[in-house]
Amino acid sequence: MSDKINYPAISVSCKEKPAESLKKNPAYIFHHIMKCGGSSVNKVLGKWFNMEYEVVNPGDNINNYIKLRYNTDRIFSDVCITGHFQGEGHFLHQRYPETIERKNEFRIFTFLRDPLKFRISLYYYIRNSGGMKDTTLKDFTEVFPDYISSLIPCNKDNYKEVLDRYFFTGIVEELQESMDILAGLVNKKKISVPIENVSEKDGQLSDLNEEVINNFRKSNDLDYSIYNYCLEKYRSFKK
Repeated sequence: MSDKINYPAISVSCKEKPAESLKKNPAYIFHHIMKCGGSSVNKVLGKWFNMEYEVVNPGDNINNYIKLRYNTDRIFSDVCITGHFQGEGHFLHQRYPETIERKNEFRIFTFLRDPLKFRISLYYYIRNSGGMKDTTLKDFTEVFPDYISSLIPCNKDNYKEVLDRYFFTGIVEELQESMDILAGLVNKKKISVPIENVSEKDGQLSDLNEEVINNFRKSNDLDYSIYNYCLEKYRSFKK
């Protein structure tokens, strides 16, 4: 019989338990609202944090999805969970309600953009992916009023309360500056933000005349209230 081999012990990389870690420094949740710069933001976040990606594909069984939920009691403070969190059963307040309640341990942030720019970007994203072949951009501005509010979700009575759950909301029109501010808030190095997932556009933009734009603003009053409130909160970080 061969002599017993004394294998070297594996060093302990972290003596701290997840719950203890979060008492000292929070973990982060990025609510990636579609067509609001999330692909670019995630590129930077991947250099700052250990990322956990929540991915839901169309047709996925919601029962299977729920089983893959991250256990927030086992997450350390160097983690950032990122996902769209949209659709009934998937909303952030349904998926991770404890992160909303434990504000000192989990900091939630998101990015928003002007509602009309959001709608334009969404149209061309869908069109370039093979959809919207029989729908014009102008027609698309006349459907799904206050669509952004349905993704958060919130209504005219509670939108401020819901948005106050986020410790920071960046503005896509000021993406680099927003990320620089966020870097300071999470104690990370500023990084040049790459431009990702930009949809090719065509001449339909010229069809959005003053009348079309004014009608869009009227039918999307809640989305503009949401955006303007986020602008107000964002500007408070610049003072």
